[in-house]
Amino acid sequence: MKDDKNKWIDEVMGSMQGSKKAQPNPELFTKIEARIDQPQTRSIKINRWQIAAAIFLLVLNGFALRQITQKHRTTTPTTAKSKGLSQPLISNYKIYD
Repeated sequence: MKDDKNKWIDEVMGSMQGSKKAQPNPELFTKIEARIDQPQTRSIKINRWQIAAAIFLLVLNGFALRQITQKHRTTTPTTAKSKGLSQPLISNYKIYD
């Protein structure tokens, strides 16, 4: 069993004897250098509808933010001190006793 395995390993290792070293295409290096030297510019095409939609969304967000801040200013939070109460709502903060 081991002899068959060793024989097969020797055949595989010996099969590459006498073969030539791989040679790349002589023009490959110049092609790679030329491609590296090319400037890569990518332009994003934006049409008028996309710009209009972006401006519309910004304006809409501005109006929504304005509404929220105006609504927040008019409502005042009710606290214990504003109602004239001196005791806090919770006197013991220990949950698990």
